[in-house]
Amino acid sequence: MKEPVYKEALIKGVFSPEQAKQIICTLFGSKIQMHSDSAFSNWVKKGSRSAEDSSRRKELSESLHRLVKALEAIKESPGEEVLLDCEVKMHFVKQDKRPAKTS
Repeated sequence: MKEPVYKEALIKGVFSPEQAKQIICTLFGSKIQMHSDSAFSNWVKKGSRSAEDSSRRKELSESLHRLVKALEAIKESPGEEVLLDCEVKMHFVKQDKRPAKTS
């Protein structure tokens, strides 16, 4: 039997470039902070840095930079708005059959 997949809309709408930038910065910033907190916790508990958290923070920061750059460019075009459509998809997997972790 196939496991259920849960899908929930997180962001869905048309926004000004400034509003879109605020939303994206908040979401990415929160995720980057989560990885920073996790890395710090790992360092305190184990005395080592988490390469996974560091790598993911870098990926998220680069993605955020690209998106902000695109939003800054669109500010130069009067009347342009931004459609954001972000969905959270969740399903359950067995520990021994899960794909590589990317958060």
